[in-house]
Amino acid sequence: MILSNCTKADIDKALEAVNRVFGGNIRIKNYCQLSGTGLRHRVTLRVIDSHGDGAHLSRYMEAFGHKARHTISACWHVHGKFFDNLPHRTKITSMGKVTMAGDLWNDFNVGSVLYPIYASDSCECGA
Repeated sequence: MILSNCTKADIDKALEAVNRVFGGNIRIKNYCQLSGTGLRHRVTLRVIDSHGDGAHLSRYMEAFGHKARHTISACWHVHGKFFDNLPHRTKITSMGKVTMAGDLWNDFNVGSVLYPIYASDSCECGA
């Protein structure tokens, strides 16, 4: 995702707050500062332990009788809490959509039309 109008310190502070909720299992992968002013960044949220708090589950194969697959991607709840802890002036560009920090979280279908699975149901964190 791309974060605009925030500093690296703002990102670190938001990550620290999220880690208090998810047991220190969240990390930033592929951090890149995109502007000379230090106000535009590319970040990817990941988990350290795919079986720990905040891990995304790929539940697609459950529709066919198989177990969900644990991934290192951070779940929808982690992203939402991360966004909530960024300054309200922060613009978030992710998956082709632009939102502002502090906006309502938007749940979306990560499955298919025949087997819909919502992002909020793709984890075991219960946040």
